[in-house]
Amino acid sequence: MACYNAKESAVKIRVDGAFLEDLVPENQHIPLKLVFSGIYMSCKGKTILKDVCGRAEPGELLAIMGPSGSGKTSLLNSLSGRTPIDKGAITLNGKMLNKDLKRHIALAQQQDLFMPNLTLGYTLKFYSQMRLPSSMTDEQKTDFKNRIASLFNLDNPVLLKTNMGDVLKRGLSGGEMKRANIACEMFSMPSLLLVDEPTTGLDSHNALNVIRVLKDYAVNNHTTVVVTVHQPSSMMIQMFDKLLLMAEGKVAYFGNRADVIDKFAELGMIIEPHYNPADFIVDQLYDSEKLEKLTAAAQESRCTADCSNVLTDYTAKDAVKSSYENQYPSIHCPFCEVQGMHARERELADKPSTVTMQTIMNGSRNGTHSVVKNSYHNSLTENNDKWAVSSFKQMRLLWKRSFTDALSRIMTTVNWIHAILLSCVVGSLWYRIPRTEENLSSIGGRMFFTSTIWLLTAVFETMTLFPSERAVINRERASGMYRLSAYYCAKMIGELPSVVIFPTVFHTISYLTFAPLNVTTFLCHWGILQLSILVSQSVGLFIGAVCQDVRKGPVICSLYSLPTILFGGYFVSSIPYWLSWLRYTSTVNFAFNAMEIVEYVYGNPIKCAAENSIYDACRVGNATFIPPSDIIKTREDPFLRLWIDILVLVFAFILFRVLGYLVLKFYKSPTRTI
Repeated sequence: MACYNAKESAVKIRVDGAFLEDLVPENQHIPLKLVFSGIYMSCKGKTILKDVCGRAEPGELLAIMGPSGSGKTSLLNSLSGRTPIDKGAITLNGKMLNKDLKRHIALAQQQDLFMPNLTLGYTLKFYSQMRLPSSMTDEQKTDFKNRIASLFNLDNPVLLKTNMGDVLKRGLSGGEMKRANIACEMFSMPSLLLVDEPTTGLDSHNALNVIRVLKDYAVNNHTTVVVTVHQPSSMMIQMFDKLLLMAEGKVAYFGNRADVIDKFAELGMIIEPHYNPADFIVDQLYDSEKLEKLTAAAQESRCTADCSNVLTDYTAKDAVKSSYENQYPSIHCPFCEVQGMHARERELADKPSTVTMQTIMNGSRNGTHSVVKNSYHNSLTENNDKWAVSSFKQMRLLWKRSFTDALSRIMTTVNWIHAILLSCVVGSLWYRIPRTEENLSSIGGRMFFTSTIWLLTAVFETMTLFPSERAVINRERASGMYRLSAYYCAKMIGELPSVVIFPTVFHTISYLTFAPLNVTTFLCHWGILQLSILVSQSVGLFIGAVCQDVRKGPVICSLYSLPTILFGGYFVSSIPYWLSWLRYTSTVNFAFNAMEIVEYVYGNPIKCAAENSIYDACRVGNATFIPPSDIIKTREDPFLRLWIDILVLVFAFILFRVLGYLVLKFYKSPTRTI
């Protein structure tokens, strides 16, 4: 493996050239040469990238440098295929970037997004199980995970038990989160690894160590690594093989890192002694006159270079050129696509070969590359499944994560106190109310309160929690980790604790203090309560998926929940004719009606008032108990009406779940889904 200096000996021991050997399946890793040319990108009339070109070879570390706002992140997103470009071409081993090739690319974004309630150890385990291929055994995946964690100094037992955290919950530090972000992307064993600002938030030691690990990973595994850095240290810049300097969306320099100072000197920009080369380079980009010289020189060197000999030897020239001319007519200079295509690369392109990760690591020790049968280019699109693991395993892993996250989020002291205290208050207010006509309003009030309090809790809790989780899901989907359907089904199952645990505690305490136990009414009320909470949770999920702005979510939830409660059938007994149709949009109305039928038809009877009863059966017929049909005011069979209410709630549950899925899939969905 490559050696930098004596100070790196500790790192070299840990970053052994064979650390993945015997773990990586055949044909899992394919060396990719990245070439991009004539990249143009604009947004809302503003040009972000203008005629950007460059290349990176397998085993190289390309650094994209430039001031803030120069287009570094935009370029990285376009190279990953997640952000579309207006013009230009991006090729991997001479093939235009497509969905098959995107599966060989990993992008570690600048923003570190994880489930905040899960520990680092669980997160690393989840990503390794989800992203490593199914051909690897669980023991191999665990070994792979442990070695990756060791690479980034994430193997401390205390650290592994620490929650990931976020801005609201304390967890990993910014540097630890950054290293975890890169480590999780490496579980996909990419042939092209793109890392956005890997040193942001790190101290100088850890920043240097991260770049050192990426450099070793590129060399030992013959992986193409591209990073964006703002202003590296003098030691860090020595690890880069190539530099792409950008300013105002244009290329100021592209070439070998060792040649950049000489190139600047040719243009009259001479570095002073003991000046950090990285600081010097970036400082020149802030001067408009110097920047103009640099961009002009970069354009001239790119378009006037004599590459005719290389074009003649490049066997894929005609196909690539034809593809470029047909799809990207704006590109006028092929130099960026072919410069540096030396004899060894042409041999790899022409000879029938498949270079696996394992053979490359064996060959890299003696400077050669092992060659086996099968076409190198064809191996780019063959063999690899669309997903690393099966749909069933995706759903199982996602269910476990969702269930673990839900338990850690829900099973808190505050939530237990809330459920028990609320149930005790409700039980005290409605304690052993006599089942008489005079107390019908109180009995109905308890049922209505029960059906509404958990509606509000479910809607607002789901709506507020989902937007932050959606960002994580979008990131993971963009990297092709799993199907949306697998996540959605797992989410529905994994969130059941929030539906079952505390509402059940509340219902048990409050109902037993309300009336003598009637098993039928107790269980039926519990089932209706669970169903109404599921419906409310579905509505909250739908609103959370639609609302990109968290501040708008509570407003929309209020617009849904308040009318639903008002038209629930308890507050207003007589609704104006022109508004009467709205009660059919109220899920509370159907839940409350179902509870009334269960309570009055299958529960203990309600005794007539001693005097002045409003029911004919009591006043005229001398009945002792009020007929249930008189209380619930329905001419239909109560059993039929009960099932109609339940089926409507089931329909609402399915409807909002489907709408939530469609919104996630089609409305502002990730820019890349494999």
